[in-house]
Amino acid sequence: MPVATTTRRKRQHGRQPSSDIEEDNGTQRTKGREDVDSDEEEPAHRVKQEKTKGKKKAKQEAQAQPMEEDDEDDVIDIANFPAQPLTRADCTKLNGLSEDWKNASSVVQRVAEMMGSTASAMVDSQSDALDESLAQLDHLMRDFIDVEALVGFHSHALTDIAQAIFRGEAISDVKNQYLEAIDAANAKYDTKTSRQKYANHEEYTGFRQSVWNAQNTEDAMPPMTDFIPREDGDESDDDDEIIIGGVSQDYKCPLLMTTLSDPYTSTVCKHSYSGSAIKEYFSKKQKEKCPAAGCSKQLTLAQCKPNPQLAKLIKDRERRRQANQRDDSDDGEVIE
Repeated sequence: MPVATTTRRKRQHGRQPSSDIEEDNGTQRTKGREDVDSDEEEPAHRVKQEKTKGKKKAKQEAQAQPMEEDDEDDVIDIANFPAQPLTRADCTKLNGLSEDWKNASSVVQRVAEMMGSTASAMVDSQSDALDESLAQLDHLMRDFIDVEALVGFHSHALTDIAQAIFRGEAISDVKNQYLEAIDAANAKYDTKTSRQKYANHEEYTGFRQSVWNAQNTEDAMPPMTDFIPREDGDESDDDDEIIIGGVSQDYKCPLLMTTLSDPYTSTVCKHSYSGSAIKEYFSKKQKEKCPAAGCSKQLTLAQCKPNPQLAKLIKDRERRRQANQRDDSDDGEVIE
């Protein structure tokens, strides 16, 4: 008959503590979950990487391959693209460009005033090289007038093209037509003499007037032909049309017979009047004969414009006249 104690010992020896079992089971369960999670996450991460690599590869291949032309008829051959005719809608742009050129020419007016003031300052300085300096200033003034003429050619060329388009003319080679018009105008201008270029130019006349007034306080300026030598192609100095191109400025108002005050100058005949007198002259009629002696031009008050440049010349002339009187008075004093 077996011994009971022996059997119980064997059973106790083969039995594992409950705490160890729980620890082992916990470890096994945790390891199992990690394996499962790792198996689930790794494929998802790998798929994401594969997609990213696929997109980069597709982008690189697209950049490496030339663009396919869907339709060869839609491709523009710029080198052989024919000039397109302008339409009436382009006239506004052309006229706008023409106005821009006109605005640029206004610089010459400001330059003329500046050079006139410079000439007056030169005369007052009594420099030893005065004649040479004034000659250089005169040459520079003529250069500015030449530039003004060129600017005008650009403006006129654009206006002429716009007018041609508005008349219905087909203009496709606008660039060549524009350049040809400028070249033709330049060539014609180059054939003119100095008198033809400058004698009738308003800004140049004003400049010469400033120089004259700076050197002469009493005498009126002679005709412009006295300052510009005659060249081949010019009419005789006795020709009336050439003489008219000059200005014999009279500082007396033909209405009041006193020195001009607030001068207004006619745009028709270039004669000047005191502002209050000419306004009174036209108070009863819209149009009158010029009140200057020997002038038969008909004009209106609207054609008489304020002349601030002339007003400045009169002021400078009066200042010099008074300075000369003081000098003469000082010379006549007897020093004991």
